[in-house]
Amino acid sequence: MPNQLIRKFHGEKAERYQGLLADADVVLSSTLYQAECVNVLWKYVRTGIVREEDAVLSIDRLFGLVDLFIDPEENDL
Repeated sequence: MPNQLIRKFHGEKAERYQGLLADADVVLSSTLYQAECVNVLWKYVRTGIVREEDAVLSIDRLFGLVDLFIDPEENDL
């Protein structure tokens, strides 16, 4: 179901980015990515757009796209 969610909400563009992420040597992201993913999927569940089971699978998949999460407070940029 996670792949179907990607296609449902973002179509071909999401599939292209998914390919880029898969080809990357390392994918870094802010820990804020985790919070935003959970927040969006929770809203989809609450409104009945996505079943809770599918949201959990999607969260696992989305988090799995990232190799290393960095806390913004630890970022020296």
